[in-house]
Amino acid sequence: MEEEFEKKSTKKVGIIVAIILVLVIALVTGVILMNSSKKPEKIFSKNVEDMFEMTNKELEEVSKGRVELELSAEMDATDPQIKAANEILKAIKLKLISEYDETQKYFSGNIIALYDNKEALNASAIIKNDKMYFYLKDLFSKYIEVDEEYLEGIDLSTLFEATTETLNKDLLKDIENIILDELKSKEFEKEKVELNGDKVQKSTLKLKPSELTALAQEILEKVNEYENSEEISELIDSIKEVNPDDESGYIEISIFTKGINSDIVKVQFLAVLTDDEEIGGIEIENKSDNETVISFLLNEESTDLDDATKYFELTVKKEDDNKGTMTLTIFSPEDEMSVTLTIKYSVDYDADIQPENIRNSVKMNDLTEKDFEEIQSNIEDNEILSSLVELLGGGIFDKAEEATNNWEDEMDYESYYSNDYESDWEYDEPTIEDIINMYDET
Repeated sequence: MEEEFEKKSTKKVGIIVAIILVLVIALVTGVILMNSSKKPEKIFSKNVEDMFEMTNKELEEVSKGRVELELSAEMDATDPQIKAANEILKAIKLKLISEYDETQKYFSGNIIALYDNKEALNASAIIKNDKMYFYLKDLFSKYIEVDEEYLEGIDLSTLFEATTETLNKDLLKDIENIILDELKSKEFEKEKVELNGDKVQKSTLKLKPSELTALAQEILEKVNEYENSEEISELIDSIKEVNPDDESGYIEISIFTKGINSDIVKVQFLAVLTDDEEIGGIEIENKSDNETVISFLLNEESTDLDDATKYFELTVKKEDDNKGTMTLTIFSPEDEMSVTLTIKYSVDYDADIQPENIRNSVKMNDLTEKDFEEIQSNIEDNEILSSLVELLGGGIFDKAEEATNNWEDEMDYESYYSNDYESDWEYDEPTIEDIINMYDET
């Protein structure tokens, strides 16, 4: 009995020891894998692989879809004329809607111009039954068929054929392997830095001009094996002429990661010119899972990135995989102004495409004088479109300057007769209604 008990105890201890050993091995393996994933070369290699995997997915053919864009713009400046022009610019919006269906051999592109939230223009370009049409809603009652002579030899029927000249996936794999092999031979820098209050790892790869040109040459030579292009051959020859001893600067690529999964929070592509004491490049920062900011920075005085000036910034905010907003801001520090373009987008690859019912069409060469009179008359009757055409035709800044001067003259006049001419007075900037009214009075 005692001997049996000892055997059971020994067996139990053995099981416990085995479990502990498994846990220790698992823990050690996890630590090794975690540290391995944080090695700069692993971080770079993984992201190269992810990039090519994403590219391959993008190459998958799309047979139909609907894309909607809404564009608006505004300017920010201290100049009163630009401020006045901005009131006009902010009132203009463009909506672009395109539909494509390969099976039905149908395409339509629709542009809607809004002025002060009122429709000024609604025009469409349509390809159907191997013919191209234009349609001007509320301006002309007929579809205008484009004569073949204006298509410059383009065969519309071929636009809907299955794409056979997509980027070769074997070529992509070869390029991926070239880059991965190149990374294996490089030395990386690794350091802990602070980004937006968080401790992150910064992994950096520096490439000399000679290394960069050698890599570019190898990739282009591989591309030329598939394409056999004279243009690519000429590009390769021009790369060979680059001085291999040029050490006037370097390219620096940095990937910022955090967490045990080494999630990317920021990527930097910098060009450093040591001879000219300049630095410039692009930063891509993931603010969140749904927001990415891309910035272009330049410092022409030194290689200190902290003193660099931002010249443009693109922010992409996703609502989901197929919908979101892109905001591009261009900065002009010398002029103390910036211009911002906002694009709201949505994509639907499962849209129910209903081709336009083309009826009552006329060929472009067969348009009569009566047809042109109809278009002209409808344009003149469209007050919104007429105002917009006159403003744009005369130049937004010219109209803004004229309206601003009239506004300021009026304020000067009122201030003088109110015995307050010498004092510092303030007035509200003219609204778009003020500008239009001033313009209409002149």
